[in-house]
Amino acid sequence: MDVEKKVIVQEEEIEDDEEEDEVVEGSAAAEGGDAAAKKKNKKKNKKKKKKAATTAAGPGTKLPPFRGVTGFTDSYIQYGQTEPPTIPVAKLFAVGSFPKGEEQNHPGDFNTYRITSEELRAAERENEAFYDRVRYASEVHRQVRKFAQGLIKPGIRLIDLCEALENKNRELVEEAGFARGIGFPTGCSLNHVAAHYTPNAGDHTVLTYNDVMKIDFGTQVDGRIIDSAFTVAFDPQFDPLLAASKAATNEGVRQSGIDARLGEIGAAIQEVMESYVVEDMECSHYAKAFDAPHVPLRLPRAKKLLSHIQRTFGTLPFCRRWLEREDGGSSFINPKGAKQEKYIMGLKNLVDNGIVTVCKV
Repeated sequence: MDVEKKVIVQEEEIEDDEEEDEVVEGSAAAEGGDAAAKKKNKKKNKKKKKKAATTAAGPGTKLPPFRGVTGFTDSYIQYGQTEPPTIPVAKLFAVGSFPKGEEQNHPGDFNTYRITSEELRAAERENEAFYDRVRYASEVHRQVRKFAQGLIKPGIRLIDLCEALENKNRELVEEAGFARGIGFPTGCSLNHVAAHYTPNAGDHTVLTYNDVMKIDFGTQVDGRIIDSAFTVAFDPQFDPLLAASKAATNEGVRQSGIDARLGEIGAAIQEVMESYVVEDMECSHYAKAFDAPHVPLRLPRAKKLLSHIQRTFGTLPFCRRWLEREDGGSSFINPKGAKQEKYIMGLKNLVDNGIVTVCKV
């Protein structure tokens, strides 16, 4: 509260100074006539333009160098932060004025009771100091995240990225042991590594254009960790993967709330992820298994495709491109019109049942 009062007093003093300047200029205009009045108007216009330039820094101008992330990597300049950020976040905001995140109303009658009950609203106000500390950590995390997103480019070593991110995290939160600092080691997991990989000394792994990387880091204030993760990809072929990840995350946010069960939130996220088609059939070639088990096939397309494979290829390798030829892969065995259509689900069924084997790229 003291800091907030101090800021208000300083603003009032600045406004008073401006009013005094205008009074002096006004008296000069009265004595000097029209020429002095014009001079006064020019000074006022300059003052207004200068004030607008210093107070409207805007949301930023720098776009992230990878796909799937919106906004500007220097959006923190709107709060008076430098580029790159060097001012501790606590010095940018008065106590109790850290930016609030997105607020969602809890669905159902329970939320109505909470926001109309005077006792519950009073109890909520008792937690404002706690919420402010959480928002403090959140703003630090947000600015560090934007800073890191401006660094991530093909060719950067993962250990250099982690060191830069963690040092900036320490700087902006003003690390103070258990009171403030890094929440956990920065994760930068590449491709098939799902999560929680961080490079150690001597690890010279370099990020490449064809990689998919998951960045995960945390900021803690008073032992409470603010954590978020985002996916990095440069190649447009991974855009559907980024879209699936974003949709699943948004669904998790929608399902969250008071009394929400974690298992139900996880199930909702999983359902969205699995609703996206996984292209698991990309391989160099297929072949009917020599010792294929006898499995009753329920899909008519799988039965039809198996019959075609046995007649045309036997146990010799084949590829999907051959199935899509007019002769279905062999002009000697098949007449024209043997081209296989809408066979993907049937082929997958044969692979899943061990009747056809695959050689993946």
